Amino acid sequence: MKKRNILHRILAVVLVLTMATGLTAQAKGDASSTSLKEAQKEKAALEKQLKAAKELINDLKDSKGDVEDKVQELNNELVDISSKISLRTKVQRLLMQRQN
Repeated sequence: MKKRNILHRILAVVLVLTMATGLTAQAKGDASSTSLKEAQKEKAALEKQLKAAKELINDLKDSKGDVEDKVQELNNELVDISSKISLRTKVQRLLMQRQN
């Protein structure tokens, strides 16, 4: 579930950056006919997109930390389970040796 959420966030960042690039290119192409007010509106829209992209990047960093914490927790459980299996195996061998 988290992988899907992370992928959605990454896709959103890519879309935001693509739109921002398109608006910038459009602004350059139409510079001669764009009025000051339109340029200010475009700048405000780009700044809003930039802010959203930065927030998304921070969210992704937080998600990465959550995933790393969960992986560490699962690794600890795996080590614990593995050591218990090894101990059980040794006990079984000792019991089998005593029976023979």
